[in-house]
Amino acid sequence: MTDEERSACELQKRLGPAARVVGEGVHWYVEIAHANRRCNIACFWYGEAVGLMLGPNPANSRAALRPSCRTRTGAEYLVRFHDVGRRVAGGRTRDVGEVVGAVRGWLEGKTIAGPRHCIVGADLCSTTFHGDGEASVRASFPNPGATVNAIRRWLEDGCSMDELRSLPSAVDASDLNLFDPD
Repeated sequence: MTDEERSACELQKRLGPAARVVGEGVHWYVEIAHANRRCNIACFWYGEAVGLMLGPNPANSRAALRPSCRTRTGAEYLVRFHDVGRRVAGGRTRDVGEVVGAVRGWLEGKTIAGPRHCIVGADLCSTTFHGDGEASVRASFPNPGATVNAIRRWLEDGCSMDELRSLPSAVDASDLNLFDPD
């Protein structure tokens, strides 16, 4: 049994008998549904030898003078939330308790995304902002901290779409064909 399969089976036990483990090799998922809502959770495992490197690669000679990198090990989960067959949200975490709580809440009918929400790119520097009935705005930021500040302004401070459009890195995303595998 692979580490990925082991983490999927552990998650299935925590979610209960409605959860189903699907997969083979290193590709393992847990699926669970109730009424029109469904969750699909991909289970990953980072071991010592293949860990996810955070920071500059020490094999790169230019990185020699920088602090050493730490390797993250253990399970990680990619959770996707679907409503009536449409993906409405998703995210990654290493905390199985967070996964269980979010999945149970979703299946019990709790809301994840309000009228204002955003999708952050894998680089943590690009974000697409969505508002209720407004054209989306996509922006790139110089670093993840600037991304977090813009998201905070959008969600917590309620800045307008016009303010977001005025950012030098913003483009109107209403005409963009953004790839979404779901």
